[in-house]
Amino acid sequence: MNYSLQLALAFQQLEDHFGNEVIHRDIKPDNVLLHNGSIKLADFGLAKPSSARESKMTGGVGTFFYMSPQMLEGGEDYTSKTDIWSAGVMLFEMLFGTRPWDRPGEEIPAVFKLYERMDKGLKFPPEVVVSDETKDLISSMLELEEQKRIDWRSLPAHPAFYLVNKINVEET
Repeated sequence: MNYSLQLALAFQQLEDHFGNEVIHRDIKPDNVLLHNGSIKLADFGLAKPSSARESKMTGGVGTFFYMSPQMLEGGEDYTSKTDIWSAGVMLFEMLFGTRPWDRPGEEIPAVFKLYERMDKGLKFPPEVVVSDETKDLISSMLELEEQKRIDWRSLPAHPAFYLVNKINVEET
């Protein structure tokens, strides 16, 4: 949970530094590096500031398993919440050892199969126990409708991070 919180705070710092919304567009485990307990966000090769909207965004970039529905559709109208989706897939994978809509032994699912599974809703593996707050956090990150998806500013205040925030405050 701490790494997900660090990722949210990293995006807040990017927004504060650049004065606008930064869209990484390829959040995945390979691009979130761990160094001495801290994450380092890497590979900004596909990143765009939201001001790039004037020159149209390109859909369908990134890594298939971590792409938001908006990116999979090849759309040009998406926000940094597309990165929240990717971070939600990563959090699910870290906690449950599999990506949300994967099936054991299956190769990359066709996009239509993936959409069909997404439409049936998010299912949490019962063999791994996580709090209801954590399930709510993941669900809010993997909200199909981008407008309803949680944003980077709201993420650190989510109740799932209560204990992480409490520990961080007590350590300072």
